[in-house]
Amino acid sequence: MTQQQQQQPHIPYGYRMFSGDIVSDALVDAYNAQTDKINGYIKVGKPVPENILNGRHNLAISAISHKD
Repeated sequence: MTQQQQQQPHIPYGYRMFSGDIVSDALVDAYNAQTDKINGYIKVGKPVPENILNGRHNLAISAISHKD
């Protein structure tokens, strides 16, 4: 038996990452659009394609400023 995936939440405008960086509004919109795609798959009980999951992860990582 497989475990039912839960709907993923949106992130709000002005969201602060663990690094302390504030996510831009454009990135919040893109991230939440990917989240909507993910939730569409979850809603119908289909597995979420890896490329969509990876794309959302890459968006989140891009919000972090890499200070050297």
